[in-house]
Amino acid sequence: MTEKAKFLIKLWQQEQDILQQFAELLSDVYGRSITNEHMFWKHANNPQGESFISYAHNEAGEMVAARAFWRMYSEQGPIYQPCDTVTRPDFQRRGLFSSLTKLCLENIEANAVVVNFPNNASYPAYLKLGWKKYADNKRVFGFNLKASQTPIEDAKAHFNQHFNQKYAEYLIWRFSAESGTDYQCYAHKNGVVVSNGSMQGLVLSQPGVHAYGKKSGSNQGYVIPTHFNAGMSLLSASVALPCSSRTAYYLQPEADQAQLDRLFASAQVNTLMDTF
Repeated sequence: MTEKAKFLIKLWQQEQDILQQFAELLSDVYGRSITNEHMFWKHANNPQGESFISYAHNEAGEMVAARAFWRMYSEQGPIYQPCDTVTRPDFQRRGLFSSLTKLCLENIEANAVVVNFPNNASYPAYLKLGWKKYADNKRVFGFNLKASQTPIEDAKAHFNQHFNQKYAEYLIWRFSAESGTDYQCYAHKNGVVVSNGSMQGLVLSQPGVHAYGKKSGSNQGYVIPTHFNAGMSLLSASVALPCSSRTAYYLQPEADQAQLDRLFASAQVNTLMDTF
């Protein structure tokens, strides 16, 4: 526990009431309904492990800022993605973002990689904290994605049959009804196409095969250019256009390019679809 100015900054210790306060703060600041049940599913029930959440209380005991590092699935070691960053407007520009981020980073595993996809407004703050640019994501526009796929009636059984046990467990959790999103799954020769109605991506079941995203109607996906070359564009009848607000950043000083390529490829589904 640390004290900064007139704020009490702490790390979440699985208290149910803190998740409730977090949900209420997100709902109030962003003007959308986020339930305590959703926060429990997202941050406490992840089969990869609980999220690291840091938060700040003011002198009145009110939560005025919070952020989370949730665990992504990777076979390359622990990997996290920051999410649910929120600060009450009347408490912005007081250093809370940096303090909360640093507290999370101090507590995750020493060998963990943190990948991030900040928007244009927030990425300067990450650069100041040591993040480095990996690649500019691109938004892919294509044709005939879902039309050529076979809907999966029992996604849970399909994941269990075609993916290793740990990955299947994660995917069943990630795309379950408890997420609050009605995900649709479609069979693909290299895995499963998952769609939330507007964004979609390919979850790979085979190593060494690059993921891609395509558009059908209003659907579209994100890719990292190193995993979507000219040949892939031709084969998938798609075109990838720059989308600077979805630039990928990472935080691990010792990582080399080959290691980063493996990490981003292993977490490709998270880059193809917006964070949830």
